[in-house]
Amino acid sequence: MQLEDWSCAEQAYSRVIRLTRETSHEKVEYYYDYLKCLTNMMASGSDASKLADKFKRTLVRLRTFGKGNPAAISNSFRAEIQQHLARDHMGEAIKSWKQWNRLIKSGHASPLSDAQKYTLKKRLGLL
Repeated sequence: MQLEDWSCAEQAYSRVIRLTRETSHEKVEYYYDYLKCLTNMMASGSDASKLADKFKRTLVRLRTFGKGNPAAISNSFRAEIQQHLARDHMGEAIKSWKQWNRLIKSGHASPLSDAQKYTLKKRLGLL
């Protein structure tokens, strides 16, 4: 990831996730990094539809694994919105923001600071 070799990093994180799944070594951070690799690959013009499927499956697994962790849920939505923005899917990004905001209000996702909320709303064109 530090070298921004996204395809190599994607393969490595895919393997780490596969090897640690349902063990005591499984960590939400592996999922965040994997999602970041996929997003950067999509942004650089790789096969977006195939990568979007991988992204969706990983996002579901992350939300299942981290369902009791409000910070994990918030970070999953952050990654999802970044992916939609990287693919110029503004409508989907806004839908994800609205769903995230409902989860924040219900306490299932950790809240954002006012500055983070402002930045996100500005990026989504909601101001």
